[in-house]
Amino acid sequence: MDGGSRKNDRELWQALSAGDTAAFTAIYEMYHKNLYLYAFKLVKDADEAADMVQEVFVYLWEKRGDLRLIGEGLPYLYQCVRHRFLNLTDRRKVQEKFVDYLQHRGEYAMDTTTRNLEEKELADYLDSVTNRFSSHMAEVFWLKRQGFQNQEIAGQLNLSVKTVKNLSSAALKQLRFKLGRVISLFLLMLLQNF
Repeated sequence: MDGGSRKNDRELWQALSAGDTAAFTAIYEMYHKNLYLYAFKLVKDADEAADMVQEVFVYLWEKRGDLRLIGEGLPYLYQCVRHRFLNLTDRRKVQEKFVDYLQHRGEYAMDTTTRNLEEKELADYLDSVTNRFSSHMAEVFWLKRQGFQNQEIAGQLNLSVKTVKNLSSAALKQLRFKLGRVISLFLLMLLQNF
């Protein structure tokens, strides 16, 4: 990108930060195709790729007033798509582990149809719990799950280390509380079926 294009890019992002819908539209038109192709390479599914890119632009609009972009916009947007992909991947892993646990634990207690319905409901519930996290809390949670240290996460998300620790702790508390209730109810149902 040449100097004039960089300046134009920076001006668009500044206008977006001020709430200019025309700047948002220009950014969308400028980057949508590249982001879609990148997302498609990651997920290899057209609908999921389109959803991920849409989520990025919704996020961009919702957080427009908080944006403090340093450098060019495209690398930032690529990173946003990558975070969405990592979140999707981690959610699927958690759901698969939980479904696997349920299959092995409840196999002899319930018939297959009932068990499949309950497993799907529980996986959906787990997904809904993590989707209710604030965007920073979700990003911190998934980065922690990938093995990043607090210092690295703080640098990546432009947060203080203390904020990262607080968000991580709050995410774990919410998961323990929400999932603890569900698991307790599930175990109670299992015991009633014996």
